[in-house]
Amino acid sequence: MQKDAHKRSILKALMYRGCSVVILGIVSWITTKDITQTSIIAVGYQAFSLCGYYANERIWERIKWGRKSTKQDNRY
Repeated sequence: MQKDAHKRSILKALMYRGCSVVILGIVSWITTKDITQTSIIAVGYQAFSLCGYYANERIWERIKWGRKSTKQDNRY
């Protein structure tokens, strides 16, 4: 069975949150028309969400439900 490394989980979280920060930034800008408020909303929310997503990934990594074992390829 293969497990995700911590670095992989971090990269997945960063990529996901990167897309989200762009979308939230656009919506915040349309709503506030203020770069300072837009920045605070987008960056603050994303920081909390990034931590939550990473924790969620690590919790699910420990749950065996819904996973299938993979056979190792020994053709070396």
